Amino acid sequence: MRSPDAAVVKARCLAALPGLLRAHGLDSAAEIVQDDEGWVNPCFFIGEDIVIRFNARDPDLPKFRREVVSFALARGAALPVPDVIAHDTTRRHAPYEALIVRRLPGSSLERAWPDLDPGMQERAARDVGELMARLHGLHPEGFGELAIESAARPKSWLVHCRSVMDERLADALREGVLDENDARRARRILVDREAELRGVERASLVHGDLHFGNILQVEGRVTGVVDFEWSSAGDPDMDLVTTGVVGEICPGSLAPLLAAYRVLRPANSDIERRLDVYRMLHNVLMCVVATTYFPDEAAAYLVATRAQLARASGADADADAKIDARV
Repeated sequence: MRSPDAAVVKARCLAALPGLLRAHGLDSAAEIVQDDEGWVNPCFFIGEDIVIRFNARDPDLPKFRREVVSFALARGAALPVPDVIAHDTTRRHAPYEALIVRRLPGSSLERAWPDLDPGMQERAARDVGELMARLHGLHPEGFGELAIESAARPKSWLVHCRSVMDERLADALREGVLDENDARRARRILVDREAELRGVERASLVHGDLHFGNILQVEGRVTGVVDFEWSSAGDPDMDLVTTGVVGEICPGSLAPLLAAYRVLRPANSDIERRLDVYRMLHNVLMCVVATTYFPDEAAAYLVATRAQLARASGADADADAKIDARV
């Protein structure tokens, strides 16, 4: 867990585990192992087949509700996701919201990658590409937040993207992370690509954090996908923003992953222009998160974000006029 008070938070969660387990009829005497791989949610393995995670860092976000909805959609299509035992929002048994699920077999593909031979690496990467394509073949109603009823979600992808941009820029400006020039460039990116965003007419299940750290494997065969806390109903190409980093962390993985993915989901001609928007939205969010939770890295995130804003925004006078009309 990456936050200044991580040790204190994890200790609170550990102390709460026996009571939480008893409350849900589970073995409170089982061996408890703390998982230190994740960045955000304190996570514990209970015995051989139970995982408990706590929403300690972002209590205002419905991250676990998103997961419950995503798991239900994925299980309906026979995709390898955890079975939910309990989603405890009461905070009576622990200081934080908790999600209790059945443990899937396997270990992190990211951690296992260096020990796999080249053939196993290619097979695993292709498995991930096929799994990602199958996830994107699931179609929730409406766009955006999975934690709310489908009838309340926007019917337009463009409307949802505008809303997300406004919210994230407001956070970044309020916290002093970005300035008005940064915000104007971000708005220009979205305005200039409105036609491409309007072209996304059907929502898909988007994982939101799809990288090899969230893929499980056994001997190079993919056994599961986890951590749907940032999932949403949207453009499936959004997942290419986080999937793109796997090539750096796991050398040789990106080409076979994308080759397998594109067999089932061919690329559209406007994909790069839409990806500019999704990278912008992701980068603005990460600037705020880094400043709040790991400030030593905040400067690097800001430099990368401003470089992307400059590359993608250009100096479009028509886009500027549209921005002025809206602000």
